[in-house]
Formats: sequence, C-alpha cells, structure tokens
Amino acid sequence: MDYAEFVKNITPYTTLNSDNITLAAKGISGKAGEILELIKKFKSQGHELRDKDLINELGDVLFYIHVMCNALNIPINHVINKNVENLILRYPEGKFSVKRSVSRKV
Repeated sequence: MDYAEFVKNITPYTTLNSDNITLAAKGISGKAGEILELIKKFKSQGHELRDKDLINELGDVLFYIHVMCNALNIPINHVINKNVENLILRYPEGKFSVKRSVSRKV
C-alpha cells in the first residue's frame, strides 16, 4: 500500500464536503505555521533547527495535503504532475532564475 492509499484508509475525511475541505485547509495552514515557528525560533531566538522536528511537521503537512486531495477526489500524482508542468514552463532550462521568477505570469 502506498502513502496515498494509507492516508485514505486511516481517515474518514474522504468525501467532498465543506467540513473535510476545511479540516484539511486548517491542518495544512496550522502545520505550516508550526514550521514557520521552528524557523522563527532558529533565526531569531538562537534555537537549534532540528531535522527531526522539521520532518515531523513536513509529514503532517503532507498528510493534510493528502486529506485535501482525498476530499476533492484528486489523485496526488495529478497535483504533483501539474506542479512539474508549471515549473517547467517557468524554468525551461531546469534551473532557478531570478529573472524568470520575477517576471512570471501568475
């Protein structure tokens, strides 16, 4: 069983309704905020930035992204592939470019 299937099997949040979408959006936002908090403490308060903590929070973000995909019935691979298409359009040379980043079409 892959990760997407695993998340779908362990959560009841697999149907399209506003509660499931809201839960996923709050989870993504909240966990992203926890990542930002770790970075704030590292940059501004002298804390160590530990891989273990970042990995845990990134895993939680990934979980809630899967919950959102499940609730919307969008395969995660579709999201990944669309993101790759967008990045290739933005950076056709396969490298980051400040010029392309600044002048990109939204």
